[in-house]
Amino acid sequence: MEPQIQRWSAKRKVELLLLLINGEKKLVDVCREHDLKQSEVESRMDAFMKAGAG
Repeated sequence: MEPQIQRWSAKRKVELLLLLINGEKKLVDVCREHDLKQSEVESRMDAFMKAGAG
């Protein structure tokens, strides 16, 4: 298991979201590995997708 990240940089957030978008990781696995709430990751994903569409 990776060491727990205390502060998520924008770059790290994008890297994680790209893993999900590309199907390299599943949402449930990412949440479990990094002790994140599913709603938090989904919120980041929504913001990421909206930013890319504009």
